[in-house]
Amino acid sequence: GRTPEDVHLAVHILARNFSYDKGFHHNLSVKNVVNLSAINLQRLVLPIGADLRGFNFRHAALNHADLQGAHLQGADLVCANLQGANLQGAHLQGTDFKGANLRSANLRSANLQRADLTGASRQDADVSSVQNATY
Repeated sequence: GRTPEDVHLAVHILARNFSYDKGFHHNLSVKNVVNLSAINLQRLVLPIGADLRGFNFRHAALNHADLQGAHLQGADLVCANLQGANLQGAHLQGTDFKGANLRSANLRSANLQRADLTGASRQDADVSSVQNATY
């Protein structure tokens, strides 16, 4: 069976090898390139600025994950559990957070331009200095 450590290592590898800046996505749609829907990634810690553009985290458990500065543009986080997650300085433009749990999440200085937060729970979330947010 897969251990949580195995899954976390796999996400690290994917974030490094699917870098949009390295040209891997050239001429490809960025949406749903990597499908991690409904997977348990609780307490995942990624390097600052990890490239997760277009990843599918729909219904994933990302509570208390450290995604500081992550590039999540266009990612699918519909109904994802991000309670207590660190998204400080994250690039969340066009990210779909419909119905997500963002309670107590750190969104300080994150860019939420065109992000869809419809129905997302944001109680006690730190949204200070958030850029381009519309709720």
